Amino acid sequence: FPVTIRYPNSREIRNKAKRSTVKTLSPSETRRLTNTDAPDIKPGAKGRRKVRRLAKEYGKDLNRVKSQIRKGTDEPSIIHKNELIAGNTRAMVRRSLGKPIKAAVVPDN
Repeated sequence: FPVTIRYPNSREIRNKAKRSTVKTLSPSETRRLTNTDAPDIKPGAKGRRKVRRLAKEYGKDLNRVKSQIRKGTDEPSIIHKNELIAGNTRAMVRRSLGKPIKAAVVPDN
C-alpha cells in the first residue's frame, strides 16, 4: 500500500498490511474504531459537509479521494487492534457516500 504510516513499528505494520486480507467493515466494527472520525460521519449531505470541513482542517485532497472511491480504485484503510492507523480520509468519505469502509486488518502476530 502506498501510504505513509506514523505509528510505532510502522514498517512492520505496513508490511503486514500488504499481506493481510482486505475486508468490508460491518457497522458494529466501524463503531468500535478508534483514532478516526469515521464512526461520527453519517451518510448524506450533513456527513459530506463534515468531511469537507475535516479534510480542509487536515489538509487532505478530498476531490482525489472521492474520485478514487467512485472509480473503485481507492486503497483500503489500515486497522490494527481496532485502531485506524492509515486512511482516515478514505474511511470518512466512504461513510459520507453511504459505502462501507474497506480495510486491511493487520493481525497481532
